[in-house]
Amino acid sequence: MDSNVTSQASMTTRASVWFSALPLTTRAVFLLCVGIYGVCLLSGFDNLALVCFSPVAVFYRLQIYRFLTAALFHIGLLHVAFNMLAFLPVGAVLERQLGTLQFAYLLLLFNICGSLFFAAASFVASLLLSDSAEALNACAVGLSGAIFALIVVETHFSGAQTRSVFGLFALPAKFYPWVLLVVWQLLMPGVSFLGHLGGVAAGQAYTWGWLHWVVPPAAAFQAAEGWRLLSSCVRLSAFIAHPGIGGTSPSPALPTSTRASVVGDRGPGGGGSGGGAARPPAWFTGGWLPVPSAEPSAGETGRGGTVSGGTISGGSGSRAPGGSGEAAAFKGRGQTLGGPAAAAPERPASSAAAAAAEARVTRAGSSGGAGGRSGGPSGGPPAKQPGAGTSAS
Repeated sequence: MDSNVTSQASMTTRASVWFSALPLTTRAVFLLCVGIYGVCLLSGFDNLALVCFSPVAVFYRLQIYRFLTAALFHIGLLHVAFNMLAFLPVGAVLERQLGTLQFAYLLLLFNICGSLFFAAASFVASLLLSDSAEALNACAVGLSGAIFALIVVETHFSGAQTRSVFGLFALPAKFYPWVLLVVWQLLMPGVSFLGHLGGVAAGQAYTWGWLHWVVPPAAAFQAAEGWRLLSSCVRLSAFIAHPGIGGTSPSPALPTSTRASVVGDRGPGGGGSGGGAARPPAWFTGGWLPVPSAEPSAGETGRGGTVSGGTISGGSGSRAPGGSGEAAAFKGRGQTLGGPAAAAPERPASSAAAAAAEARVTRAGSSGGAGGRSGGPSGGPPAKQPGAGTSAS
């Protein structure tokens, strides 16, 4: 009994940690889709014709709300489960790279563009097929169109050379979304092929730069984060601020930087002029800051010492570079590593000067004419100690 309680508590804790780690937009979309399906299941609502995306209802009856409701409603449990399993990983990765506001904008943009492509394909099909009314009244629900667009964007900018399709086989990354589209249609024949195709087309148009003119620059998203209307959302821990220049993230696959610092080679957030995400420059892979050298540069001073000829010397002792058969002696402490005992500690320049002054005072107080007791070779001041205040080479 105790083990069952512990296991249940562990599962609850893991679920809570996993959910709290989701970024804000990804979490909100997940709750909306699952919550709406739960409400429909409990209330018995199944008239999806009122909320699905239909070209006739949108363009002839001007029911614009269907752009949004069609993405949030799902047909059954497997439909919402598969869509959420596909959406959560790719959505969380992209939102952490682009920021909450820009990811929400792109998700809405991909949903609208995918729906427009679905409507255009339906109109073309109505011209080619004998039953045009059936093509124009086609109805589609679910988030899978926008998910396919996100998969295209993430795959394009991930830098991966190959991708695996359900672990069955690997193929070049650029073909992955299209092959996934076909394989998924074969596995689930009842899903909307045009809806998924519209999502792939929207994502491909974005990676080709065709949608950059409708994506605001990075400065616009950063300014929106300061709006009073969004202040309650910005304060949430799940909110991801727009990265701006050099945004950080757990995965380096989609670094974000503005056009001001990286010209060309745009990334997933490439906006209009001067904003959005760009592909990583060459210096990104080497780290953000250069690692400082452990050794001071030539001529650099520190602790009263200098560097000359690769040897550090100064008031606190000197360190000779090691070599073959060379003893590394740390002067100033009388210790030697791997060699004979070092010489006695050298007297600093200040100590030598004080000793000289003391000697002069002593001589002045003793026999006045005895000048031959001076430390110099000809009665001058005492000679300096070798190495005091100089650089050892």
